[in-house]
Amino acid sequence: MYTKNSRFIKQPMGAGLQTFYYFAENFSDYSYALGLGIVAAFLIFYLLDVDSWKSKVGIFLRSVYIMGILLGLIAFCLFIAEERPASPIAIFAFLVPLWLFFIKRIFFPKVDFRLYVSQLTGPLFIASMGHFIAFGTWAFSSPNRRYNIETAKIYGKETGCEVNENCDTFIIYIGPVLVGLVLFFFSFFASFLHSKSPTKDITNFIKLWMILMFIFWVTISLNFASNSLTETLIILTFAAFAGSVFLLVASYTKDELHEQEKELWHNFVERYASYLDILRGFSVVLLLPVGFIYLFLSLLNQSIRKLSCPFSKPIGTHRGLLTKKTSAQLNAVKTWNTSKVITYAIYWGVGYMIYQVIAAQFLTLFLGW
Repeated sequence: MYTKNSRFIKQPMGAGLQTFYYFAENFSDYSYALGLGIVAAFLIFYLLDVDSWKSKVGIFLRSVYIMGILLGLIAFCLFIAEERPASPIAIFAFLVPLWLFFIKRIFFPKVDFRLYVSQLTGPLFIASMGHFIAFGTWAFSSPNRRYNIETAKIYGKETGCEVNENCDTFIIYIGPVLVGLVLFFFSFFASFLHSKSPTKDITNFIKLWMILMFIFWVTISLNFASNSLTETLIILTFAAFAGSVFLLVASYTKDELHEQEKELWHNFVERYASYLDILRGFSVVLLLPVGFIYLFLSLLNQSIRKLSCPFSKPIGTHRGLLTKKTSAQLNAVKTWNTSKVITYAIYWGVGYMIYQVIAAQFLTLFLGW
């Protein structure tokens, strides 16, 4: 039952709770089928070389296809909101860069995109602080608006989640804070895209994400945060990553990125040549199953190209079992010092297991102390 203070608790969410309940109640059963459909759509995109369609009709169909996949991903995130309350916020994190892109195209068509993105730091930061301040002011203005057992029951009733079920209404409650975190991240990211060199911007981008991934890895391993909150932060991180990749790519033309690709790789190899085998060993541990799947898909893609279908990419003079690009990548892997790479891969695995044991013992001793 609602208490007399229920109205004040649920008021700032507006129609958010009702929307959440509507999708969870009516569409959650379709999430599995929709997820399989999205995976199939990505496979078709790769196998039929949709990205290489260059004719006017092909470009139009490719745009419609990509838009369909995007809408499918948004629908999937809404359908799984009952199990993953953070998924609607992830949609927001992914759509913010698209929204900023369309704002630029409509209102600032003549402004250089890099300059436009770099000038977003201030407005996005102010907007994020506005969310934090507004939510903090609302939450602490009355004891009835703070998160407690009564608040959890009210949010659970509004979302169709019974009290005895395994649901986390806290993620829904702090929704405005999560929105502020997303805007704060993009304000921080926009400050990186200020140079005139794609190489420098991409290097800064990689450094930023390496730091974020390390922080989350340590957080998950030590398990200091609650599982639901940690999972939420991870979901938001990857959604923001996808959006920031879009901003980074949109900041430069395809030719600019292609010209700088070799320079970026050359600089990386020159600087970290002595650590390449260590990184290769890490990639073997992390991506070996994915590598086998990639080889199988490349085999299927090349088989379709050999049929000379009008919608597939011309096979050219390359007649191997795998695509030309995959064959080149496989030849590059064959040049590795296999014994050394496998040795480092074993070290990575042993090191991870030792770290997990030490982290668990440290956490137990820390909490016991």
